[in-house]
Amino acid sequence: KIFMLDALDTRQNSKSVGGHRERLNIELLKLSTLLIEFMGRELVEHRKELIKFAWNHLKSEDNTSKQWAYVNVCRFISVYETPSKIILQVYVALLRTFQDESKDLVNVALNILVPSLPRRLPSADFSKAIKWTKKIMYEEGHALPQLIHMWRIIANHGSIFYASRKQFVAHMVNSLSKLGLPASCSVKNRILAMDLAELIVTWEEQTPKAVSTGKREASGGGSVGNSTKKLKADDGGAVPAMGTQSSASDGSEDFRLNKAMMEMLTNFLVRIAILTSSPNPKEPELNLISLRAVALFKKALQLWGGSITIKGAYMEKLFSLCAEQKANDQARKKALTKSRGQGKEGEKRDEEKDAGKSLVSNENLVVALELLNGMLDIAHRNSFILDNSGIIKRILYPAFVAAGKPDGLEVREKLTYFAVEFCKRFDISDPPAQLLRSNFFQTLKEQIEWVMSEACVEKKGNNSGVSLAGLADYRNGKPYEDEFE
Repeated sequence: KIFMLDALDTRQNSKSVGGHRERLNIELLKLSTLLIEFMGRELVEHRKELIKFAWNHLKSEDNTSKQWAYVNVCRFISVYETPSKIILQVYVALLRTFQDESKDLVNVALNILVPSLPRRLPSADFSKAIKWTKKIMYEEGHALPQLIHMWRIIANHGSIFYASRKQFVAHMVNSLSKLGLPASCSVKNRILAMDLAELIVTWEEQTPKAVSTGKREASGGGSVGNSTKKLKADDGGAVPAMGTQSSASDGSEDFRLNKAMMEMLTNFLVRIAILTSSPNPKEPELNLISLRAVALFKKALQLWGGSITIKGAYMEKLFSLCAEQKANDQARKKALTKSRGQGKEGEKRDEEKDAGKSLVSNENLVVALELLNGMLDIAHRNSFILDNSGIIKRILYPAFVAAGKPDGLEVREKLTYFAVEFCKRFDISDPPAQLLRSNFFQTLKEQIEWVMSEACVEKKGNNSGVSLAGLADYRNGKPYEDEFE
């Protein structure tokens, strides 16, 4: 009680602490926030003093003090009943605060406030909160920092916005490339783009269950009142009373992505997986983004694989590098043979040194093969593999070369799965017309024979460390799983 009467009396501390006033206020805000969180029930009778103290500091000229005041007010809202007008005012103010110097504390405040919205707001006012979110996003989202701020809120609280996803999904899909594909964009932006893509897929996975049950419970908190009672929303539609998050009346209960959205999302995953697959010691997180994109791509294929078109053009650059590497290696081999015949040992050593260079890294090959394996798994529902077999075959040469090197175990695993499953899914004795035109099986046969030839040379030379012989065993009927056990 003494703390409430004296320490939170702004008139008293402003007179007594002089130049240290803001520092003291910040510490008092931190302390009162903790007291509200852990002693909320005991401080019920002092709610007025608590909210008055924090509210006064929302107008502070000191940015840190102001943001801590927002954290305090959000904690107050999460613990105590608060007028809807105040909740919406605080929420809208935080939506518009995206500046770098404020974002950390703003994120803390929003992470406290947003899960409380379904509990603290009546259904009509919760719809207002959703409308404000959409309004600010569309009207002020032309500034990338503001757009990033808005998407981060939705990505962090996907279950809160699930019932209103129809209002956001189209804009989310359109924002993926803007966030994740520019060469100059930060790792954080790429991660956010992946968070949004994953959220969209998660929402799609949840939708059939939601449709079959006819409702979804609010993930933000408990229900208040009769969940079947109807109130009038601002747009004139009927919405259930507060208590279930299916309160949105925008038809989101059975909303599904259309074909264009599915294709944009799936092709985005292909592009970002390949873009981030190249090794970068300065940004090791990129490799994790690439692997995450591949996993999400496979999940998306299982959801929509039979109804979408995957654009081979997005993999064309990588396949072109594969073809270029093969041409370069063949040119080096001819030059090396010529040097041997003329006895030019110096040139021979240079050629052998250059032969070890690769235009396509192991990481590139692993990601590309994983993407192809995902598409191979749905080849009975999607024609991508057949339609693009002419360019896909270009990856065979660098993949077989990398698989035969000491550091190529992961490439070998992915390549083995691809080659074996490809032969299982498409009859070698009577292949589809697309494979005949592309000579895919002929190219695969030549690569396997090259592996066997090189393996024989290895064994005769008693070479150690390189394992082309393992790949040759697949041609001779050895079960391919044995190689990795």
